[in-house]
Parts: sequence; structure tokens; C-alpha cells
Amino acid sequence: MRKYTKIVLEDEYLLQKYLESPLNALLKDNELRIISLLKGIEKNISNDSIELKDKKRKKTLAKIKELDKDFFDDFLKKYNDIKEKLNETNKKINKMDIKGKILNKEKELEELNINIEKIENDIENLKNEIEKIDIDEIKKDIENNIENIFNIEVEIS
Repeated sequence: MRKYTKIVLEDEYLLQKYLESPLNALLKDNELRIISLLKGIEKNISNDSIELKDKKRKKTLAKIKELDKDFFDDFLKKYNDIKEKLNETNKKINKMDIKGKILNKEKELEELNINIEKIENDIENLKNEIEKIDIDEIKKDIENNIENIFNIEVEIS
């Protein structure tokens, strides 16, 4: 293409764009003017306007023949499909908000650990209260109350 740029002046800008960034140039080339440029290159190679060694000439001409409208249409379709899938995947990733979910779960875990600690403290306090209870003393108090109220001697076992 560089050699052809020196020969053709009318499409020099388009050729330069393809040399700088082929993909971007193709995406902006809605009319696929690249096809006519390639035909011009092919014609100039065949007419010896662009000098190439025999082996290089054959390879270049074969490659140019592969680069027809169907090739570019198929390439652009595949590119657009892949780009669309990438956009969908990025949208899904953004919707997931994994970092936010992790932070929420960590906060929930912290709250649960605080609740567990509170419950364990309550259990310990209740155990201490139970240990303080003197059942024999309570029995004696109940017996005395019954005896005082009903005038009956009672023994609780």
C-alpha cells in the first residue's frame, strides 16, 4: 500500500488511514472504498507500476483476490457481533457490582458476629444467675411461707 500511495493521489488520505490503523479505517469506510483501492493496487502490480519480486508479486496478488466485498462484509459482521457480546458482558459485569455485594456481606457478617457475642454474654450471665440460686434456701422459704399462712407443717423434697 505504501508504494501505491505514491502512485495514486486521489485516495491518498484513505490509503494513509488504512496504513495508520487498518481496523479504524475499515470501520469508518462505510462504502468499502478499500475494495477499489485494492483493485487499483492489483492492476498496478499486474502492469508492473508497482515493482515486486515474482514470489512477493504472486503472494500479494493472491491475498488481494481474497480481500473481496464478501471478506470485508463477513469481517465487519464478526467484528460487530464480538463488539456487541463484549458490551453485553461489560453491562453484566457492571450490574453485578461484586465489590458492593462483598462489602454488604462483610457488614452482615460483622453484625452476625456482634449478635453471637451478645448471645454468648447473655448465656454466660444466665449461667451465673443459675449458679447463684440456692434451691435448698428456696425450699425452706416456701415451707416457711406455707406453714405461716396455713399453719401446716410441710416438707418439700
